[in-house]
Amino acid sequence: MQLLLILASLLAPADESADQQYHRDLVDLASKCTELDLDDQAEITRNWAATQRADQIDLYIPISKSTTLSENAPQLVKFWHERFLEIRSQYAERLFNNAVAICSEDPGRAYKLLYQTLRENPNHLQALTALELDTQSNVKVTKPGVIHSRTTWPARTYWRLESRYFVIDTNKSREAAEHIHAELVALEAAWKQVFYSYWADPTALAKRLEGEDVSLAKHRNATRKHRIIVFDTRSQYASFLDSKGSNATASLGLYDDKSQTSYFFIDDLDTHDTWLHEVTHQFFQERGPGVLNIGRNQNTMLVEGIAMYMESLREVSGHITLGGWESNRLQFARYYRLNGQFHMPAKDLMALGMSEIQGHQSQGEIYYEAAGLVHSLMNSESAKASELRSNLIEVISGIYHGKDTAQDLATTVAPWDWIEENYVPFLVVSDQDVSNLDSGTPIRNLVLAQSPVTDDSLKIIGKYKDLNWLDLTYSNVTDDGVQHLSSLSNIRKLSFEGTKISNSSAGILSNFPDLIELDFSNTPISDDAVAQITRKTKLEVLYLTGTKITDEGLNKLASLRNLEVLDVRKTNVSDAAVEQLMKMLPKLQR
Repeated sequence: MQLLLILASLLAPADESADQQYHRDLVDLASKCTELDLDDQAEITRNWAATQRADQIDLYIPISKSTTLSENAPQLVKFWHERFLEIRSQYAERLFNNAVAICSEDPGRAYKLLYQTLRENPNHLQALTALELDTQSNVKVTKPGVIHSRTTWPARTYWRLESRYFVIDTNKSREAAEHIHAELVALEAAWKQVFYSYWADPTALAKRLEGEDVSLAKHRNATRKHRIIVFDTRSQYASFLDSKGSNATASLGLYDDKSQTSYFFIDDLDTHDTWLHEVTHQFFQERGPGVLNIGRNQNTMLVEGIAMYMESLREVSGHITLGGWESNRLQFARYYRLNGQFHMPAKDLMALGMSEIQGHQSQGEIYYEAAGLVHSLMNSESAKASELRSNLIEVISGIYHGKDTAQDLATTVAPWDWIEENYVPFLVVSDQDVSNLDSGTPIRNLVLAQSPVTDDSLKIIGKYKDLNWLDLTYSNVTDDGVQHLSSLSNIRKLSFEGTKISNSSAGILSNFPDLIELDFSNTPISDDAVAQITRKTKLEVLYLTGTKITDEGLNKLASLRNLEVLDVRKTNVSDAAVEQLMKMLPKLQR
């Protein structure tokens, strides 16, 4: 009992703000847990208060599992848990009161505060009611006894998950339906918070907080359930689309605005980002006025750009983030723009219609440019960040209402010149940016090209063992920093172009068994590094442009039987040596 009194006494002074008191209480509780050797509880407490970053949007959703504790838990843990819930419950009440106070003036902000209230106290009845959320689970999973009306799956061979906002049919498994549903529930909560002004009646939230039973939605069809069909394999998915005359059989997912249904598959491929992308289209289409063929003649890439932005969603313990310099799409945007591979001015990008994009030779690059552009406007670190985001959402709303022009981005959000001037600085990554990474963030690709990152960043990056692609082109890394990458055994593409590394860094290659692309261009490496390179027998692409390699080193590359691309321009390699190597490597292209 004495310990409980000690924990309960950790209250902040009354003159502190709600946020300050909340964070101080959690810090004090975590410290007390550490003193009592409750290491797991200390970590949970420290991590609960979300770390906020300027390049991300922070949102919240309720999670019930955080409030549960085993009856057999030690008494000290029970004391901790009681205090942990008390701190959160007190903060939830302050958040709720704040939401009530501002709901008439700023309903969008109030709406977010109510979700944050539920993250702290998932059982807050007034917040649940105001947000039109159920007080108990309404998810129902069945195996229908009839043939599926669209896919013709036989009766009782597929699962149907039905909840308040979704109907998900799949012939994969019950677990697959439940997994997808959990992902889409988080997406739906995030989408509603970010785009509140698009779908919600601005006066409805205040009325609901006063006890009126009115709908938050401004459009009548916004309360309908979203239909999702998920196939067991990619081949089944492609066959179905082919039978419907679709030209999207090679896609990873599709939202069809005519049938108002999203189609996906679950296979070995990671299609999670596609779910988020296509269902974002679905939300905009089905929770808005329902105008068909939006963005067909202009602003197509703004429609796609915002869907790609929503792919960056990440949720941990009820804390959702959107954006961030490490977002997967941004890596490709950074690669093409900062390395000088591709750039299309925003004015020209917005003028493109769907037919022009589908036939464009740089279609992929256009998509990445659009993703980067939208990220830069949604997560701008300028003084007018909030205004930019709000105005961009206004433009997107106009598109989905069929009332847009190709000039809207410049007239409503920011002038074309301003957008261009601020885009490149937004893409550049610093050591501080890297230090802000959450250690639990799943990262497959990192492009730090043309950025002033140093060896300090490599100490952190070396911990992300799922990395497949790392581009350090013209960064400030050295041989010392490269040694921190030794644990990245999944690396397949690696660029050191223009860095300060030397032959000694070639030794790191022994840690990358699946390396298929390597770039040492414009570094001082010489023939001495070739011995390490020749051991990478899976290499398909090798850039040695501007290095000190000679014919002697080139001849040793004959062991790279899978090599298809080799660039040795601006070296001391002779044409004769290149011709000889090409005879020995049949896959090597001229």
